Amino acid sequence: MVNSKTFNYFLEIFSFLPKTRRKEFFALIPVALIAGISEIIVLSIVSRLFNFLSGQPRDALPILSNLFDFDPKYKILILITSFIIASWFSSFIKLYVRAKQLKLKATIWRDLSELALKNLLSQEYEFFIENKNTDLSASILVSINRVAENIVLPILKTVSGMFLIILISIAILFLAKSSALILIIGLLIGFLFISLSIIPYIRFATKKRLEVELASNNIINESLNSIIDIKLTNSENFFSQQFKNIGRNSVPSIWKGETLPEIPRALIEPFGITLIFIIGILPSLFSSDITEIAKVIPFLATIAAACLKLTPPLQDTFKGYNAIRGGLPDLEVTLNLIKNKNKIKNLKKDSYQDHFTYPKKTIKLNNISYVYPSSNTNAINNLSLKIDVGSRIAFVGGTGSGKTTTANLLLQLLRPTKGNLLLDDLPLKQKHVKQWQMNCAYVQQSFYLPSSSILENIAFAKDKEQINIKDVWKAIDSARLKELVENLPDGLNTNIGDSGIKLSGGQRQRLAIARAFYRKSRLLILDEATSSLDNKTESEIMNSIDLISNNCTLVVIAHRLSTVINSDKIYEFEKGKIINFGNFEQLCKVSESFQDLNFLENKILNG
Repeated sequence: MVNSKTFNYFLEIFSFLPKTRRKEFFALIPVALIAGISEIIVLSIVSRLFNFLSGQPRDALPILSNLFDFDPKYKILILITSFIIASWFSSFIKLYVRAKQLKLKATIWRDLSELALKNLLSQEYEFFIENKNTDLSASILVSINRVAENIVLPILKTVSGMFLIILISIAILFLAKSSALILIIGLLIGFLFISLSIIPYIRFATKKRLEVELASNNIINESLNSIIDIKLTNSENFFSQQFKNIGRNSVPSIWKGETLPEIPRALIEPFGITLIFIIGILPSLFSSDITEIAKVIPFLATIAAACLKLTPPLQDTFKGYNAIRGGLPDLEVTLNLIKNKNKIKNLKKDSYQDHFTYPKKTIKLNNISYVYPSSNTNAINNLSLKIDVGSRIAFVGGTGSGKTTTANLLLQLLRPTKGNLLLDDLPLKQKHVKQWQMNCAYVQQSFYLPSSSILENIAFAKDKEQINIKDVWKAIDSARLKELVENLPDGLNTNIGDSGIKLSGGQRQRLAIARAFYRKSRLLILDEATSSLDNKTESEIMNSIDLISNNCTLVVIAHRLSTVINSDKIYEFEKGKIINFGNFEQLCKVSESFQDLNFLENKILNG
């Protein structure tokens, strides 16, 4: 039996679907009934036709014969015409059912994918720290597709198939009575025996196929992400050979996994025919009247036709059963993707409960501590700092000292385990977090640029009709990109390629900075954002920031001290704490580590 857990997971996922989709699901039931009835009509006409052709006394057209006196040739013409019409109608009904099933499967896949992405994007930032983006995207693209392909579609086919099996079985019982009962039981036993015998082999083949798929995917990701090293080490053949070896191993698993489920149908058809003739002919062979064999031929032909009609839904049921049994892991992944846990409230402007204003004087972190979910030690430990609105602040310190974590706490991307973010000495309320973040911009050393135009990258997540072109050019000028953009053939509409591959590292960083400028952010955090720029360009951009607005508060995270030399206040971090703070000159006097860093940097710059 299908695992109850599998069934419960499916029901829970089903409850997340729109009401219209659930209605469409149940609307297929009456259509499946019509398909089953159409098959019965075809079998009934076939039975009449075989009886008529064999000269059996049973009237081929009982209703019409009572009303009209038909010539035999007209009777057979009517029967054949009826059979053709009924066959076409039955085929079209079955095609319609299958088309509706496939459409519903595709629609449910779209619904679940949309739910998953919407839910993922609304998770807390911590969620994305704990989960790899590549794994999340693979889950949406692969797991949900498998749920649609291996759970939803098989269920739809099985439901339709069960109606066909029941109705055709009733038709066989009506046509053949006790003999049909033996036939149906024999067919079911034979089908179950064959199916259950190969299930272990199907499981093994499926497991191997999934293992090979995972290994192949890993090789592709590794090779594409390591393309620079591959080129420099001339390792193209190494990775190609690895993928080739995996591919060779995958072929047996693929064809066996796809062939084995077809075995029951391939065996049950000749088994059914054998069973039919045994049931039908053996009794006639022991009869003294040789004509008894001829009399049974219409029966055999009719039952054979019925069994051929019965085989496809039996096969669909078998394949569906196996697919559903193996679908539990994908159901679990999909359910986790669409459930609304750890979800942040995404408020619209018109739903804000209180009026929120940007602080006029100070931004403070008050006795802040933070522990990452996967860690037992504090990344930030009882930290306090004060930032005057409109000032230029810098964070310096070694790798892992807590600079970036502190920046994320300022942006409320991370929520402190202890302490508060104070704006003009008032704690930031949860309901105002989104408003606060709308005033902030964060430019990192590593960032993602969508494969779109320069215009769309700068005016990020804005429809073209909402973009202020004048402000875009101001941002471009401030980021020292104007000359580059003006010299491009398509100007602002130039596509930058996947993650900005058509631009240099410095140009990409300037584009990211231009995006922050376009937003007119009132709190701007640059996390090693100018590390790929030369000193002259960096200096020009930093001066541009000063000119943008007096209300723009700047926080710079840097290893290069030349970047922070003009800061109003510099905070020196170590092991999640602030060990020193002051302006550049003050730190050079009180901090030995700052002195050493300044000395080393000057030595490098002066050769």
